[in-house]
Amino acid sequence: MRPLADRAVDVEGDVIGDYERHVADLAILPTGRSDRVWRARKFLASHPDLDLWMARPTPARLADLHRVKAWPFMSWLFVSRRLRPDLGLLLAKPCGVDLPAVWAAANREDVERVTTKGLELGWSANWVHQVGVLALSLVGVWAGKTLDELDDNDFDAVIAEVDRVAHASSSARTRLRTRVFSLRHVCFQLGVTASTPHMAGPISQTPTALAGLISQPEIRCEVVRYAETITPVLRPMTVHMRIKSIRVFTEWLAVEHPKLRRLDQLDRVAHVEPFLAWARNRPWRGANGRGRTVSIVQFHHDVIDLRVFFEEDSP
Repeated sequence: MRPLADRAVDVEGDVIGDYERHVADLAILPTGRSDRVWRARKFLASHPDLDLWMARPTPARLADLHRVKAWPFMSWLFVSRRLRPDLGLLLAKPCGVDLPAVWAAANREDVERVTTKGLELGWSANWVHQVGVLALSLVGVWAGKTLDELDDNDFDAVIAEVDRVAHASSSARTRLRTRVFSLRHVCFQLGVTASTPHMAGPISQTPTALAGLISQPEIRCEVVRYAETITPVLRPMTVHMRIKSIRVFTEWLAVEHPKLRRLDQLDRVAHVEPFLAWARNRPWRGANGRGRTVSIVQFHHDVIDLRVFFEEDSP
């Protein structure tokens, strides 16, 4: 981790001075600028050794930042590479923290390149934002690199770190893996990385375990029950592939329709048809893919598996 300074007085002088200059350029009211600098000073008064503070447990650091409302200062420290964050803190940060926006403003060309390529791949504007801003900013600040500085080792490392994070929900881990996979796919298309990407994550030993990775609790229960029902009567590979197809759909729902919680909330026009339009050219998830899009054969398998699932799961 990059040290800020050897003594607290150096931290106060160098970092606060730079932060004041940064805040002075923000399009906010003068009172807002003064408030941000005051909160940064207050935070450093309590935690002058930031490397030591970063070693504190994640819940304690979240409480420290909330108490002083110092997330804008911390975001600036991360984006300016004065401090390198751990993945646990990044995944646990509350909604509304402006870290992704701060990083995107400082790396506009990188965001534009990922956005352009994502649109070329047929992604929705929502998914392009999640990959080009949310995922890219997270990987960027975690690795301390710009887009062109990233390599395959960085992506392997961030995914490996996901399983070691103590304070992260299952849904947060799933969202990160999905976003990072898509970001790696774009990086391969841009020539930034050399290896064809594949979806990383825990290996499921059974279709039931695979169904248990679905992030929406009520849908997860339905799919787990379905997996248990068809496992005794179908070939193992058939069951495995069917649950994988269902997971593709549920992961897409988690991104595009995060408020949808139950299968009976699905609407053909609002949900199913847009998914099918996206799925025809979705990124390949398999380890043997070529970093491009799924084949027409795989797309047809996805459609058939989903149709059978909905027909068999209907009352």
